[in-house]
Parts: sequence; structure tokens; C-alpha cells
Amino acid sequence: MPEEPIRPKIKLLLVTAKPADGHSEIHVLEQHLGDVCPHSVDVLKIRALSCDDVVKAVQTNLPDIVHFYGECTSDGRLHFIDDQGQVADWCGKSFFLKRISAAVAEIKLVYINGKITAKEIGVSNGKIAAIVGMQKKADDDLSRRFVIPFYVALAFGNPLGPAFAKLWQALPEQDRKLILCFRLDLNPDQFFLREQLKTAQN
Repeated sequence: MPEEPIRPKIKLLLVTAKPADGHSEIHVLEQHLGDVCPHSVDVLKIRALSCDDVVKAVQTNLPDIVHFYGECTSDGRLHFIDDQGQVADWCGKSFFLKRISAAVAEIKLVYINGKITAKEIGVSNGKIAAIVGMQKKADDDLSRRFVIPFYVALAFGNPLGPAFAKLWQALPEQDRKLILCFRLDLNPDQFFLREQLKTAQN
């Protein structure tokens, strides 16, 4: 039989760092991606109560995207909340990014529903290609509305920059709070999270 071209799936690690019900961003995201693009995205989900839990999952699964769903405070801390609503662990964003980036050769995208700045892309020594977050503070409703079509666009082969820009421009002006930061050597208009077509073996 002739060889058929295949495109490797995106590996998406959903880090659930706080209790999540059936209407949460993490649940809706997992369900929607499973329904819309099951052949484009491998969704991996962990319940994390510490930064160490995330590092182990990154080492084991080698994800393209790490999506952090937890509490991000105004002073830049990521909180890991247990099922009783108590803080089980916390760490700074820079510490978190350093730890997960040290675990692998590269992470293509990190998503944090909280304030990020351009300088935070530099803490990974070039191992994190891009980060998406908020310009000011966390916004659960906005994050939920944005991230689902954003990941779908990436799964269907759109480059990072145009996928982000198109959805950002479609938001009402008051909701344009998201920000994309990327490595200086990276051209986001030509950066794809799904690799080029490979050839399937018979």
C-alpha cells in the first residue's frame, strides 16, 4: 500500500492545580479537544499539588504545551490548592518556569492564566519557546473563552502568531488582556506546534 503522510499530534499537558468541577476551564477544554480534534491533540491531564508533581509529569510525558490551571496571585505566585481548598504548595512563576524547562529539551508553549511579562520568557535559557498569559491579573472567564479556539487553531496547523492575533483581535476591546511572549530567535508567524508532515511506515 502507498505510504500516507501523517502529522504528529500536539501533546498537551493539562495541569490541574486547584479543584475543578464539570464547568471548569480544564474540563471543558479536555472535552472539546477530544470531540473536535482527537487526531490532532493528545490531551494528558494531571492533578498537581506541588511544583514537583508538574516537573515529574513534564519529564515523563515530554509535552509540547504545558497548560497551568491553578491560582496565580497578583504578586506572581502560583498556588497549588488541594480538594479542601487549602494551599498545598506554592512557588513563583519564574521558579516554576525554570523547573519545568530544566526537565526537557524544549517546551513549545506554556499557558498561565495570570499576569506574565516578556522577561519571564528568558528564565528558561531558551527552552521555552513561547508563553501566553494575562497582561494584568487572572481572568477565568476570558481564559476559558480564548484558550479553546486557540488550541483548536494550533491543532489544525495554524502558526502560533496568526492563531493568537486572530483570536485576540476578535475579542471585545475590554477583553484584550492576553499577551503572547516568545523567544527573540523565534518568528511566531512561522512557528508551528505541529511538526511538518512525516511519512507513515508500512
